[in-house]
Amino acid sequence: MVSLLYEYGLIVLIFFLSTVFTQKFLAKKLWSPFYHTLNRLEHYNLEKGYVVIFEPTQTLEFNRLNNNLQHWIANNHMVLSIQCN
Repeated sequence: MVSLLYEYGLIVLIFFLSTVFTQKFLAKKLWSPFYHTLNRLEHYNLEKGYVVIFEPTQTLEFNRLNNNLQHWIANNHMVLSIQCN
């Protein structure tokens, strides 16, 4: 009876660990476009005069985010160039 409890405990432990590692792996893979965008934005400087170009992803929401950020940055460059002239 005790060995049966150990076996069930071991099965539950293996299931729990495999679930945790699978979620960690999938989360890293699924959120990588977001972190790539975030990294680009962290190193962005409006005064340097370049427009950030984001790579397309297979996730619709990240593509929308990147497109909106590109339009926002381009508009900021236009406003800055008008103000500097």
